[in-house]
Amino acid sequence: MMRQPSASSTTLNSKYHHPSAPPPQMPPYDAHGDNFATKRMRKLTQRRAVDYTSTVVQYMQFMIHE
Repeated sequence: MMRQPSASSTTLNSKYHHPSAPPPQMPPYDAHGDNFATKRMRKLTQRRAVDYTSTVVQYMQFMIHE
């Protein structure tokens, strides 16, 4: 059984060389190349979570003192 040489860039024929890959495309949800919408959504969610926490704490204090 004969051993075949390993395929490296120096042993491959030029017809097997592939052109370099194109640069990655921007994801479809980021059509304008910015993440402002994502950051806005995250900030709104964090603020709402704080507001809900405050409301729950006030409710719990009210229930304890009743």
